[in-house]
Order: sequence, then C-alpha cells, then structure tokens
Amino acid sequence: MEKNKKFMFVIIFLLVILLATVVGVAVLALRMMNTSPQEPGAVIVVDPGGVDPAYSRLVNLTSPMTINLLPSPDGTPHAVNINVTIALDTRDSADADLIERIVGSEAIIRDAVNYVLSNKRIDQISGSVNQDILKEAIIQRLQSEFRTNIIHNVFFWDIYFM
Repeated sequence: MEKNKKFMFVIIFLLVILLATVVGVAVLALRMMNTSPQEPGAVIVVDPGGVDPAYSRLVNLTSPMTINLLPSPDGTPHAVNINVTIALDTRDSADADLIERIVGSEAIIRDAVNYVLSNKRIDQISGSVNQDILKEAIIQRLQSEFRTNIIHNVFFWDIYFM
C-alpha cells in the first residue's frame, strides 16, 4: 500500500511539471504571436565605434594573451588571460593596403594590448566601465602606431583573471 502511494505521488508530481511546461510554452508562444514583427531593414545596428558592421572588418588575434598586471595595493600579483579582436572601418577603398598591413601586424596589436593592460591593476581592468576605458586606450595606441583612424573598436572576450 505504501509503495502505491509513493508511485502515485511521483506520477502526480511529473504531471504537474508537464502541465507547467506546456502552460509556459503556450504563454511564450502567445506573447510572440502578439508582438508586431519589425521590418527587416528598419533597424540599423551600429557598433559603439560608429561604423555599420557591414563596413567593418574584424581582426582576431590567433591565440589568447596572458598579461601580468600590476600588483594589487596589498602586493598580490595578478594576471589576465584575454582574447582580443579589433574592428577596422572598410568604407574607404583607398585604405585597402593599410587594412591588409594592420591585419598582418598581429605582433604590433599584441604589443599595444600588452602595453595598456600591463600598466593596470586588476581593479582597473575588471568591470564594464573600466574595460570601456581600456578599449579606448588600446584604440588610441593602435591609431597612433598605424597613423590612422580606421581602427574603431576593440572587443574583449574570454577574460580570465589569475
């Protein structure tokens, strides 16, 4: 008799979960059906650098960078492992040779990233506001190095602090 009660309880529990799932999916479907569709060309996505992604070329570093940071105020050493991508403005066809030179200059890009990040402490790198400041510093350093303003954005991804 006790076994039947447990079995019945499990069956009822599973039915409640199934019912909740069905209701959740139905509510989601109704909400999606009641929202008005947007025109495909109505939204123009522009990155923070101000360039339409259609005119942007991304340059990914071939491998992540591990950079030693300045020690924390208490003397604790830290490092960051980070992947970096830069975005180039390709709207002007006269810049084609310069773009190819930048794409082939991974060592210069790595050096600029290393210079900016290695002069910071972990508290100056963590957080989106600090990372926006760092991105701007890297952009300025790269623009100065290549003597151009076609470098319009830097993206950080897979950031690990050590």
